[in-house]
Amino acid sequence: MLADFDDACNQGGVFPDMVFSGHAHNYQRHTRTVGSQSIPYIVAGCGGHNDSSVQAADGLQTGDHSFDKSFKGFGYLSVTAAPTTLQVDFYSLGATDAPFDSVTVNLS
Repeated sequence: MLADFDDACNQGGVFPDMVFSGHAHNYQRHTRTVGSQSIPYIVAGCGGHNDSSVQAADGLQTGDHSFDKSFKGFGYLSVTAAPTTLQVDFYSLGATDAPFDSVTVNLS
């Protein structure tokens, strides 16, 4: 799937600053390095079934990407877009007010 994604980006002459996808079971954040750009890939799926186990993320590097964070349970994303940054915070339900995971992308 990444080859198809890369082909579309290369044909368009641009790569995304961040990639979001949905899933029904858990939260995952991967970071992919393309050239000098680090692109967060967010799988936001903590509003669905919440019953699929997820591998513990430990920053394991595989090829051009790492597996940075994972969470099994209910939660939600807060996305803040500003002229020069994109901030994503993941909050688990029933936890403290602090986000379980945060990532900021510099858009400049």
